[in-house]
Amino acid sequence: YLMAQLALRGQGDAAAAAKRLVDYQKANPQSHHFYDASEALGQLAASMGKVEAAAKYFSDMKSAASTETKMRSKYLLGTILLNQGKAPEARASFKEVADGNADSPNGKKFQKLARIALYRCDVLDGKGDEAIAGLHKLIEDSDTADSLLMAGVYN
Repeated sequence: YLMAQLALRGQGDAAAAAKRLVDYQKANPQSHHFYDASEALGQLAASMGKVEAAAKYFSDMKSAASTETKMRSKYLLGTILLNQGKAPEARASFKEVADGNADSPNGKKFQKLARIALYRCDVLDGKGDEAIAGLHKLIEDSDTADSLLMAGVYN
């Protein structure tokens, strides 16, 4: 897992990290780290341009018992779809997250990130003014010190 995090920061071999994580998952399919490994594998695959593999690993996370992990799975899958130019499919994935029941701070953060992504979809659909208004409202209702959230808003 650490190798994957280093590789994602450009400080390691992504292919070697992915192989180690795949080996770990095969040897430990019941591990409580299985879904963290799936997320890391999806991120590694995406960083190497292997979007189909990334989508598979992010989809694997949907079978988790944790609502938050399922939300993260759908959000990450939506980002892959959006980056592939599949805005309608991405919108459906983001909408599931945005409309879901979040009972944790991280779950609520993913809901906000999904709303931001939905505004990106709106822009692609020619609804830029509505998207900007929605983003302004989201900023007003959010902690502006949350760097991940604000990066989503401003990028």
